[in-house]
This record gives sequence, C-alpha cells and structure tokens, in this order.
Amino acid sequence: MTQEAASDTSEDSSTQQLKLLRAVLDSSSSFMHVLRGPTFIVEYANAAYFRLVGQRDLIGRPAFEAMPEAAEGGFQERIAEVMRTGQPFIGRELPVMLARSEGRQPELRLVDLVYLRLDAASPDSARVVGHGTDVTEHVMALREAEKLERETHQRLADALTTAKMAAWEWDPQTARLTYSDWMPQLYRLGADEPRATPFDWQQALHPDHRDAHARMVREAARKTGSWHTEFRLRGDDEVWLEERAHAITDEESGARRIVGLAWDISERKKLEMRLRQSVERKSNFLATLAHELRNPLAPIRNGLELLKRADLPPARGQAVRDMMARQLTHLVRLVDDLMEVSRITHGKVELRKERLLLGSVLTAAIETAWPRIEEKGLRLETQFEGMYPLEADRDRLAQVFSNLLSNAAKFTSPGGTIRVSAKAQGSEVTVCVSDTGCGIAPDHLEAIFEMFSQGPTHHTAGGLGIGLALVRQLVTLHGGTVHASSEGAGQGSVFTVRLPLSGATAAAHEPAAEAVPNAAQPARVREVLVVDDNVDAADSLADAIRARGHAVRTAYGGAAALEACTQRLPEVLVLDIGMPGMDGYEVARRVGSRWRASERPCLAALTGWGQPEDKQRAMEAGFDRHFTKPVDFEELLSELAL
Repeated sequence: MTQEAASDTSEDSSTQQLKLLRAVLDSSSSFMHVLRGPTFIVEYANAAYFRLVGQRDLIGRPAFEAMPEAAEGGFQERIAEVMRTGQPFIGRELPVMLARSEGRQPELRLVDLVYLRLDAASPDSARVVGHGTDVTEHVMALREAEKLERETHQRLADALTTAKMAAWEWDPQTARLTYSDWMPQLYRLGADEPRATPFDWQQALHPDHRDAHARMVREAARKTGSWHTEFRLRGDDEVWLEERAHAITDEESGARRIVGLAWDISERKKLEMRLRQSVERKSNFLATLAHELRNPLAPIRNGLELLKRADLPPARGQAVRDMMARQLTHLVRLVDDLMEVSRITHGKVELRKERLLLGSVLTAAIETAWPRIEEKGLRLETQFEGMYPLEADRDRLAQVFSNLLSNAAKFTSPGGTIRVSAKAQGSEVTVCVSDTGCGIAPDHLEAIFEMFSQGPTHHTAGGLGIGLALVRQLVTLHGGTVHASSEGAGQGSVFTVRLPLSGATAAAHEPAAEAVPNAAQPARVREVLVVDDNVDAADSLADAIRARGHAVRTAYGGAAALEACTQRLPEVLVLDIGMPGMDGYEVARRVGSRWRASERPCLAALTGWGQPEDKQRAMEAGFDRHFTKPVDFEELLSELAL
C-alpha cells in the first residue's frame, strides 16, 4: 500500500470516528456546546442544544450575539470566570430566557449546567465546554406537585380545624412527635408549655384522667400500638376530647410509628348529659304520675270499702260519696293536664283570642288558685298600674297565671308571701309572680320549663312536672316569653311573663266517732294513728279501719303526727311519705329516736312511691311495713294484725 493510500485510509477512519462521535452526541438528551475565546465563539453544538435554543445560525458566531436574549442571565460572567481560573462551574435550575424560533417571544427555560475549561491556553484562545440538561418540565412538574401538596396539606389543616380535630405522629423509638398546627389550641396548651412527647401533652388533661391516659400510651408503645379513649381537659369549662391512635409498621425496617387523631366532643357530651337527664326526668315523671294517681285512688278505694257496709249511716255514706267525687275530679284534672300538654306539643290547640283586659284574667287566676293559697295561710299582694288591653285566649291565659300562683303556693311555707304585679313596658306588659318560698338552684332555672322537670323536693311537693312546661307553651302561643329567676335556695323565686299589648300601647284531728251498729268487732281493739296531708285520704282510711272496731285518730302533717304521738302513743302508726314540711321519713326517724323499741308503735308507710328503692329507703328510715297506694284494705289489716 502506498503512503498516499494509507493517508487516505487514515482520513477515512478519522472521518468515520468523527461522524460516530457526532451521532452519539446528537442522540444524547443532554445538550453540549463548545465556546472559544473572549467573545465565546460557538465552535460546536449538538442536536439537544439546538432543541433548547432553537434552530438559528450559531456555529462560528459569538454566542450572545446569536442569542442576545440570553445575555441577561449572568452566563457571560460565569463562562469568563471558568476560562480565567480553570475552575468548573456547576449550576442547578438556572433560569435562561430563549426565543426558540424566529419571531417568537423569549420564554423561560430552566437548566442544570456544567462549564469546564478544555485546555490551559490563554483566555483569548481557551475553550469551554458546556454540558447540561433542560429540566424545565421536570422542575415545573415538581413545583406543581409541591404546590398541590401544600394546598392539600392546607385543606386538610383547614378541615381538621373546622371539625375541631388534630392529627399527630409519634415515633416511640426516637420519642419524636409531630402534630398539626391546631393541636395546641385544641388541647388548650399555653405557648410556654412543653409539647415534645405525648406525655407532655397529658398536662392538658384533667387530673382525674391523666394517670389512666399515661398508662394507655405506655402500653400502646410497648405492645398494641393502638388506643381509643375519651377524656376531659383541665379547667372548669367542661371541654372533652376523643382520641384514637393506631400503629403503622414499616415492612422493610420493622420500625413502628403511631399516628392519631383527636377531636372535640364537648357538644356530644352535653347532648349525652341532656339525654340522660331527659330519661331521668321521664322516669321520675312516671313514678310521680303513679304517685299522683294513687293518692286520689286510695281514698276512692277506702270509700268503696265503706260503701259495701249495709250498716253505714246515710249521712256518712253521703260524705263518703262526696269525698270520692272530689278525688275523681282530681283524677280527671290530672288526665286533662296530660292531654293539654300533648295537644299543645303536637300543635292541636287553637287559641280563641278576643279583646280583653289583663286585670280580669289575673282576677280569674287568683280566684282559681285562692283555695290553695288560703289553705297554707299565705299572704297575697297585688299591684296593677292599669288594666292593659290584650288579644288573648281568656281561659288559656288564666290557666298560665293560676298555674304560676299554684306553683308559688306549693313551694312557699305557711306564713309566706306571694306577690303579683303588672306593668307596661313599651309595646309589652310584664307580669311578675314572686314568692318567698324555697327558691330555685341557678343550674335549674331553665330546666324547670322542660317536660317532666321537677325540683329536688318533688317527693314532698307533689305534681307531675308539667305545669311550667304548659305555662311556657301557652305563653309562646300568645307571642310572649316567660323566664324564672332566683337568688338560690331559700331565697324565693320570680316568674316573669311578657305579653304583647293589644294596640301596642295542720294540728292533730280526732273527729267524733259515729255509732256503727253491728260493726264486726276485732279480737282486740287497737289504737291506730293515720297520718296524711291529703285530708280525704286520711279520713277515709281512718273511717274504714274504725268500721272494723279499732280506735283511730288522724293527723294531717308530720309535726301534727309527732304531737299526737306525744299526747298518746298509738300501737300502729300509718304514715304517708310525701308530706310538705316534715315528711314521713323524718317522722319515722324521730319516733324511733324518741321512744324505746319496746314502746315504739308499728310503723307502716302508705305512699304513692312504690319503686324498690322507695321501699328500701322506708326500711332504712325505721318503717316496719311499706304499702303502695291504693292499698288493698284487707291486706293492710292482715299485715298490721288489725
């Protein structure tokens, strides 16, 4: 082979290698270009570089003359520094403005870039190679993902805050705790209080709940990794949280972390409390209803027992029938009250409104309630500054005020005072019914208007707990309002009714025994004392026992019963429980403490309260027997050996 041929072969090989190198560089997704000298003449650029900067005349021209829009990014200074010092430059996500085609507005691209000096020649002839990647789409996608993550995190945080919830994550191995922003506020932690571990957060719990919660967390960290609990926070505002936690274990490393949620359940707790109170009120109502029904049933049953006797004197028979009629009227009134509440609650009451004067309504209400007021020896004071025209249902409105007056009489001790006043205030008239009675506890002022609600003295005061609920419903139907106020126990109470103006401007008692011819005589005459604040109930039972040949006295209250016992101790003492003032339990206790066991009479409780706990309470007070009204008369005689 000649030297010329060898040379040609060498050139062909070099050409082929150069073509191969170009093909390799052009197939790369990374761009590359070579710049020379102080004006940065472009000596080489691969296909990826042209895809970046656009198809333009670059080779042999100063780079920033061919791409003037890129001159503002600080690239000239960086390239010159590399040429001068030989130190490489590395940049990430560098912004550069490029017009990628003729007539097109420059657009922002982001590049990862390395500049390297190729030789150590003078700056006038030194070459720098630029190598990098267009990361615009990757960075934008990453920034969009980060933005979406931030927005998602914020939405979750907003949702947790709105729901009064907090999220947290705890690593028991490292003791590291992370939590959502709202968690300190949820737990009521102060800014200066520690919060690095779950045990720090337990200082926010009520003292009664801290130890149990700490034990639960320690057990979860050691074994289960999960818990679900409810607890109250410290302070007096009754804040309750529910907390649920669950362990998550990494399958590869085996490491475990515990994630949890906590949320405010204070409102739910209040609802649960109100529900329990409602159930309790209904249970009390049913027991009270049974008591109130048994009270009139007892004298009716006693009366029937007396009417069976053929030898009953006509005058006494008429008295018994009159008594039975009174008790039957009382029964009907109880049922009517129940039906009235039901009709109002279901919207089946239509008011028969007419133009009337408030004074006439109050007068009618006072007449209705007067027997009860007079019976207890109460003083009634009234003060009306005018007659006050209204558009109202006369009977329903009179029912409102008679209920309030009867309620005041019920809870006011003998010798007390009830006041009724009325005064116009703008387009309304305000009626106040006040008393000097037992008062109302502050936490019960609103509850007393709820159905079946009764005060702590309901066993002695009687009633179904529907009167004030009826008052509120009737006042509301008239477009008015009613509320109660009291300074507390023993301080009396005030009930205030506001209505729109029309036109907008007891001693011991021993009745003389009637002759009862041919009455069946017992084997032994025994002395019996019957005590009940219901006069008809006491008298009718006394008559029935007397008709069996026993000596019977009656007393109409606890103090009168003790006085009667002091005068002459009976062999059998039949006591009602629910009496005002001194109830049957107290009478039994005083009899038991005043007289020796050998002297003490047989004590029998006769009451409308018939629950197992009522019987237990009677036994604990010293009673020997417990009977529930209306009692089976023959059973009573048999049990008491009469």
